[in-house]
Order: sequence, then structure tokens, then C-alpha cells
Amino acid sequence: MAGHLEVSLTEDAHSISLKMLDWSPDEHGAVRIDLSPRYARHLASLLLLKAEDAEEAGERRNMGRAIR
Repeated sequence: MAGHLEVSLTEDAHSISLKMLDWSPDEHGAVRIDLSPRYARHLASLLLLKAEDAEEAGERRNMGRAIR
């Protein structure tokens, strides 16, 4: 895969953000990312980790509200 793909949480930590520095839409305006099986598994692992981070951030926010 050419370019750099970043997986992170949004600022509010409610969602996961995928960012690629060089998005190149095709002639139909669609953006496509082609991944080898190895990179697809790596991306899946990163998404699972970030999903856990987002869930934990939500639980911490909810605990903070319950304490007040």
C-alpha cells in the first residue's frame, strides 16, 4: 500500500478515525485502499485496539458522571 494510514481516536474519543495523508479519488470520486492480507490483519488489529480504547474512554466518562 502506498502512503501512510493512521488509525486513532477522534478528539472526543467516541469514535475511531482513519486518516491517509494522500487520498487519491478515482475518476468516480471514490477512494479505495488496497491491502495485502498481512496489512489487512494489521489494520484489523489496530481497529480492535482502538475500539477497546474508545469503549474504555466511554466507561471512564460514564463513571465520572455517576460520581457527581
